[in-house]
Amino acid sequence: MNEKQKAKKEIGERLRKLRKHLRYNQGQLAEFLEVGRADLSSTERGRIYPTVYVLYLLKKEFNISLYWLLFNEGDMFYTEPVRRRENSGLNPLNEELKDLFFHMENIPMVRHAVLSFFFEYKENYRYLIADSLQDSEKPKEK
Repeated sequence: MNEKQKAKKEIGERLRKLRKHLRYNQGQLAEFLEVGRADLSSTERGRIYPTVYVLYLLKKEFNISLYWLLFNEGDMFYTEPVRRRENSGLNPLNEELKDLFFHMENIPMVRHAVLSFFFEYKENYRYLIADSLQDSEKPKEK
């Protein structure tokens, strides 16, 4: 195996390790990175190099160390990942919201999916939202 093949294989192995650490399957990460699943698979298997755009997104969205990915130097991430907070004893709905916000903050695909849904819902049902907001501002009759 020549030096070029060895480098592709090692980068691919680290990319697979990163994907698994982030708990993505190949389809999810490929969609997020705007590449085909086959291209991601080929990259992970050491057949091709990741594109510059893929490297850019990995750094921008996940704060991964490109030195780690390309040269296996240093830590996987530039900063420590955010740790989940302990249960605060809030009611279940608040715990679900807290969990949603945690995932939105730490997983770009979740943030994108939730915000996409929200803006689509807001656009499609703006009249219901406006009515609900007006009703909540009216003084309650006794």
